[in-house]
Amino acid sequence: MQKNTKQHLCAGLITLLLSPLSMGANPLVQTNAGNRSVIVQENHAPVSVHYQSTTKNYYPERLGKKIVIRKMYIVPFDRFSVHGCSPDVLFKNCGDFYEAVQVYLEVQSIWPEPVLLTAARLDVIAPKHNFDLGPKPGGGRHSLSEMITATSNPEDFLLQPGTVKLINLGRGLRLNGVLAFFDEQFSDVEILTATTPYAFYDLTIVDNFNRFLRRTYGAKAALKISLYEKGYQPILITVANLSEGTDFFGRGDPTKRNGYNFLHDHFVAEVLYQLRGGTDSLTSRMFQKNK
Repeated sequence: MQKNTKQHLCAGLITLLLSPLSMGANPLVQTNAGNRSVIVQENHAPVSVHYQSTTKNYYPERLGKKIVIRKMYIVPFDRFSVHGCSPDVLFKNCGDFYEAVQVYLEVQSIWPEPVLLTAARLDVIAPKHNFDLGPKPGGGRHSLSEMITATSNPEDFLLQPGTVKLINLGRGLRLNGVLAFFDEQFSDVEILTATTPYAFYDLTIVDNFNRFLRRTYGAKAALKISLYEKGYQPILITVANLSEGTDFFGRGDPTKRNGYNFLHDHFVAEVLYQLRGGTDSLTSRMFQKNK
C-alpha cells in the first residue's frame, strides 16, 4: 500500500514538473507587458511586436524574427518630372520614369547568425486603381530582385549579426497624378541637402501630402512588402499605408504618431529638388550612403 502511494506521489510530481514545459510551447513570447511597459504583444510571426502610445493607439514595428526595418522610403526616380526625352537625357525611355517612384528600406539583422536576403516582392493595394507597379530600378548593385537568380551581387545582401544595410526593391511603382500636389507654391521651402535623401524643415507639408494621397489614391492605398531568405521563405512581410507617412522626427520612435512608416518629407524634398532643376542623381547618393 505504501509502495503504491509513493508511486502515485512520484507520478504527480513528474506531472507538475512537466506541465510548465508543455505550457511553454505556446507561440506567444512572454514579455514584460505590464502597465509601465510599451511592449504589449509579441510572437514570432512577421511584423509581430506592437507598441502602446499614450493615446492607447497601436503602431506596428516592422519586425521579423531575424530582421527589422528601421526606415522606409518612397523616393522619385531620377528624371521623375520629365515627360519625355530631351537631348541631355541618357535614358532611351525616360518617359517611363515620369511620376514613377522606387522603394528603399534600411534593414538591420537581429539574428545571432548571418542572414542572407535572397528576394523581395512589392505588391500594390490600390482601391482606386490609379497607381500600380512601374519601372524597375535597373538592377543596380543594391537592388533586391523578385527572382533570386536576377539579383546582382547577392553577397551585398548578406547581413552579419547587427549589420544595418540600405536596400532597393527591384520593382518600382507609378503614382499617376502625384505631381499635381506640387502645383502649390513651395518657393519658400528650404531643402536640406545635408541628409540623404534630402529633407526640409516645414513638416506641415507632410500632413498636407498625406491628405493629398488619401484624396487621390484612397485612404486604404498601401504597399505590401515581402522579403525572403533561402528558397523564397518569408523572413518579413508587412503592409505600409501610403497616406500615413511621417517625417524624420517620427522615425524609430514607437510612441510617436505614424512611427515606422514611409518618410514622406524626403520624397517631397527630392521632387522639389528635381523641379528646381537639380541634377545630382539620387540613386548615386543613396548608394554612397550604403558604404
